[in-house]
Amino acid sequence: MVPPRLGKLAKRIQSAHSKLERLAKLQYDLKTKVLLVKGGVYSSIFWGMELVPFGSQQLQKLRTLISNAILGFSSCRNSALSIAFMSGLLDPLVFLTFRAIVAARRFLSRQDEAVRCSFFDRLARHSGCHYERKGPIGVLK
Repeated sequence: MVPPRLGKLAKRIQSAHSKLERLAKLQYDLKTKVLLVKGGVYSSIFWGMELVPFGSQQLQKLRTLISNAILGFSSCRNSALSIAFMSGLLDPLVFLTFRAIVAARRFLSRQDEAVRCSFFDRLARHSGCHYERKGPIGVLK
């Protein structure tokens, strides 16, 4: 089976990258830039990504762009650490994981007991291959 490709979501990712590049040129304070990333970039790039596996290379590039947009360019900065120390901003991986868990919870709240048991059984025995599971389970690997 072929793993899923981003397809239409690639335009959304490219749009978020261009937003971050524009944000890097603006002369706002740290708090304002963090709010713009949370409200403008995260909401646009992660809308509907609860059901699509997001690659680690794409997340790393997004981390780097976020760090550079808020703090300025640096070739020796650890972008994951810089985002972790910013007040009010979650790492993109943590944010995406949280959204997947919320989507799974919302899905389970609408299902009957048999579907819930089946969901938890599949989640507990997940092999790590995202293409073997459908819905939020595939993202929670």
